[in-house]
Amino acid sequence: MPSDIAGQWDLDIKGKSADIKFEIDIKEKGDDFEATAALDGKEAELNSFKFQGYTFTATLKAKDGLIRTSFAIKGELNGDEMSGTAVSKLLGEFTFAGRRL
Repeated sequence: MPSDIAGQWDLDIKGKSADIKFEIDIKEKGDDFEATAALDGKEAELNSFKFQGYTFTATLKAKDGLIRTSFAIKGELNGDEMSGTAVSKLLGEFTFAGRRL
């Protein structure tokens, strides 16, 4: 199993009116991973991070003012690039793509 997902990632979520910057920092902890996130420069929760083969899943919880939303993240690793979808019951489905820093 490749464990090459660890590192800092700079991603763009393709929004309906503008792209949203999304940064994640993934650290390998034995057989597991620990991940932290920021959405448009604001700290966000990244929970339930799982990585198997070349795919990963996580739950991203973000707050902007009084609005809180949760995204189900599913993506694929391809070397120093990753891409996938972010789905929110409140906002709908978005695609994201980015690179390792």
